[in-house]
Amino acid sequence: MVKVNKFLLARIFLIVLVVILNIMLPTLQPFGALITGSVAIILLFAPSASDVLQGIIENRKSAKETQEYEKEIISFLQPKLIQTLHSFDSTSYRADRVDVYDKFIEKSFPDLSDQQREMLLLLSFCSISKKVRSNESLQVYSNIQSYINKLSIYKVDLETKPFLSAYRNLFKEPFLFSARALFDISTISESDYRNLLDEFINNFSKDAKFAYIRNELFQSEDLRRTLVQLIKMGELSSFGINEETLNRLQRSLREKQRPVEAYLLLGNKITDDVKQLVKRFPHLGGFVAWSQVPGKRNVILVGFVIKPTKYYGSPQEFMKVEIEPHLKGSKEFLLTAMPIDFMRSKTCSIPSSADFVSKNMRDCQATIDYFGRGYLDDTTVWKIITNSTIKTDELLAIIPFNIFVPDLVPSEREFIIKNYTKAKTRLNVNRLDDWAKKKPDEICNALISNGKPSYNDVELQDLYGVNDVSQLTTQKIEVRFSHIASEIISNAEKFAQTI
Repeated sequence: MVKVNKFLLARIFLIVLVVILNIMLPTLQPFGALITGSVAIILLFAPSASDVLQGIIENRKSAKETQEYEKEIISFLQPKLIQTLHSFDSTSYRADRVDVYDKFIEKSFPDLSDQQREMLLLLSFCSISKKVRSNESLQVYSNIQSYINKLSIYKVDLETKPFLSAYRNLFKEPFLFSARALFDISTISESDYRNLLDEFINNFSKDAKFAYIRNELFQSEDLRRTLVQLIKMGELSSFGINEETLNRLQRSLREKQRPVEAYLLLGNKITDDVKQLVKRFPHLGGFVAWSQVPGKRNVILVGFVIKPTKYYGSPQEFMKVEIEPHLKGSKEFLLTAMPIDFMRSKTCSIPSSADFVSKNMRDCQATIDYFGRGYLDDTTVWKIITNSTIKTDELLAIIPFNIFVPDLVPSEREFIIKNYTKAKTRLNVNRLDDWAKKKPDEICNALISNGKPSYNDVELQDLYGVNDVSQLTTQKIEVRFSHIASEIISNAEKFAQTI
């Protein structure tokens, strides 16, 4: 519906009236000049008068909003406080919830520190977060996140304990408190603080806590791959996260025409350096290609199809980061990376892939499917996690400790993820940071008791200096996994101190 400016309509009416009066002046003498002059004066001051009247209406609306905001914060705080809270002159506020809450807390609690008043402000926003209208919820959520970041409400320490005490007293306790007593930290145990923090984060800012965990686990790409694999294994299915969730996202990526990170590498020759680089990635090839181009001499090219394990956004960035720094000098050399959009491919099979009897055929289909999957970036995967029902403690109980070891080769990562639940059960571990309490030989034995990783030829040579798995002794594996276990414990200790 189009809004009508009543003041503009009134002025138009007066102008029309003047025109009519001028036409009728001969019949209105001697009053015509007086009437026309009066109308002219009204027209002269009409803009100012309309602005004043409009300002009065807006001020009344603003005053009503500030009174509503005051009622919100009073209704939240008053039932828990000994002192009586009073409204203040609404003209001292802007019609803004943050301004009203902030000034009200400042005037009502002058003896509190600035930090304590900000804690009350954050808790006041939390109290209305599930009550406000949908068009206001985004702004309230933004305010909550802003003050959580400002106050660093991510871990239990001396800075957050007063906040957690106030949260418990205002949201959970049936007693009355003085304003200062809200922040008393002497009556809460360490374990209760931890539970209060987890509860607060899960109720009001789960994604902020997840973001903090993601940052503290410092290897976002390895963590992303691990989470995707856990989802595909069904480890998060009880929280509403399963492979179908990933498939929906992949379909969404296809609809948005996001480029798939797969490349055809073509060159005049594939040197040993390039071969070693290619082997670091999932790949197809190499192969020899004979050209047939109109007007050009036939040439022979060699190539690979590779799929990087992280998203680069463009072939230029991929070549700059992964290929160029590792190439050695050559008289003449040519290598090109061409993006391949596997997600737009179409597969025909007889019978359909679901009915393949041959294991080899099923494996071939799985390989093609692997290259056809879209890349799920770090932010997308964490969005799935945040929107699910999983809590931070539950996630920490599921994430394997391979994310603590930056130099794992792919086969070791797969081996650890596959056997992580068995290792947890054997050593009675619940959370990721609990590994800090274990000894290296305990972790080592818990892992290698399930076998050994399926190392490929390059991994065997790089890690153990052998060319065949038959040359890999148990002693060499124990040395390698003792090193891995020590790194797990060291980084778990650092993580436990921050989380």
